Amino acid sequence: MNRHAKEIQDQLEKMPFIEARKAIRSGALHTIGSPNYEIALSWLEGKEAELRDARENETLALSEEANSEAKKANSIANSMSRAIVKDRAIAIIAVIIALIAARSDILWILSWVMDKINRP
Repeated sequence: MNRHAKEIQDQLEKMPFIEARKAIRSGALHTIGSPNYEIALSWLEGKEAELRDARENETLALSEEANSEAKKANSIANSMSRAIVKDRAIAIIAVIIALIAARSDILWILSWVMDKINRP
């Protein structure tokens, strides 16, 4: 890069990027089509590529973080699902045990109901 191009780029670096972009695109800084314009345009295209790459990297990092969080959430959901199945099995076993323990009372109640139904 020659000294003249470096001076143009240094001038652009001192400006806020948005202002530099407007000045270059409008031709306010250098006449459109001139060698100075081409140097400025080349600088602008490089900066825009850097910004685009930075946004893409940030997007990629955010998507990787989101994917990691989704995996954690999925793992928690799977654990909860296993816990629910276990709790249901325990509840069913408890009901069966309660029925077995109360079978004589249940048989007595059924016998009493049948007796009432069969009596005229």
